[in-house]
Amino acid sequence: ATAALIACYQMYTERRIRLLHLDPLEHRFWPKAWRQALMFFVGLAATSLIAGTATAIYSAYHFNRIAPMGLFANLAAMPAVSIIVMPMALLSVLLMPFGLDGIPLFLMGKGVDVMLNVADRSAALSPLGASGLMPGNALLAFTVGLAVFCLLISRMRLLALPLLALGGFLTFTRILPDVMISEDAKLVAVLGGQGKMAVNRDRPSRFTSENWQRAYLASTLILPKEDVELRKKFECSESYCVAENQRGLRIAHVEDRDILNAACIDANLVIAAFPVPKWGCGKTGAYLISARDLARKGSAEIYVEGEGATGFNVVYAFPNLDRPWHQHRAFSRAARNKEPYQPKPKTVYQMTTPPNG
Repeated sequence: ATAALIACYQMYTERRIRLLHLDPLEHRFWPKAWRQALMFFVGLAATSLIAGTATAIYSAYHFNRIAPMGLFANLAAMPAVSIIVMPMALLSVLLMPFGLDGIPLFLMGKGVDVMLNVADRSAALSPLGASGLMPGNALLAFTVGLAVFCLLISRMRLLALPLLALGGFLTFTRILPDVMISEDAKLVAVLGGQGKMAVNRDRPSRFTSENWQRAYLASTLILPKEDVELRKKFECSESYCVAENQRGLRIAHVEDRDILNAACIDANLVIAAFPVPKWGCGKTGAYLISARDLARKGSAEIYVEGEGATGFNVVYAFPNLDRPWHQHRAFSRAARNKEPYQPKPKTVYQMTTPPNG
């Protein structure tokens, strides 16, 4: 944001210097006063727009969302910040040694209340702002384009336009996964057509499901209990769920170890909510992902590239434990093919009354 603001202000300054001697009203008082008043508000809008656009790239990449109402919210909150909050903050610091900072801090708090009310109203009026998943190569193209725009001068900045266009093209032509699995192996989602996403739980994790909906632009969440005419939803029993994706591939989620073999025969892709060695499905041809894999490598995206077990491309959140802060994942109980820890039952001692005498 700072680099983009400096680059745009430099462009404005260069243009203003070129046009300064061409404007006969530049040195007259009232035209100059009106122009400076107008430029104050235009400058606020431009600052918000430039900084918001520069940071929107990384907001979209990390959080899969942008702030459509950010410009209007900043403009609405800026008077309270500029006129009340910041001056009262400075005044309170100056008066603090004399014990007279109470009134400035009180007024500063009122300005902060105005700013928070603007933020609440803007958030209530703002659309979802979901931008969808941004591929890494698109982020790289956007970043290089932004760097070219900020670092080069004169018309050489135009070299950034093809890079920014390339980033937009790579974003809109992204390939979305077919199946998503949460890190705890409890939640599985299958993408369907027309913005639909089916999950295997009637009460899925709200945090995870909303993140997936933003990332994969799925406006409709299909639960197993919903009575809808959708062939691609999960059909669940007590500990077994199965769904079929758009390519006819059967995906099963198993919570009971005793029915793992049956699931391997029934489905092409099996997700086990308990640790299982890689050879757990044997020679059935089903591709198995268990809690052991997810405990070591994090949540997974699965891209179906063909039919059968050889047609899966699995992308984990942490494919390599090459960071010191990731290496602890290899030592969890699930990563070592052990069941979750079960505390031993406590021994209850009963006090008896001694016999008389």
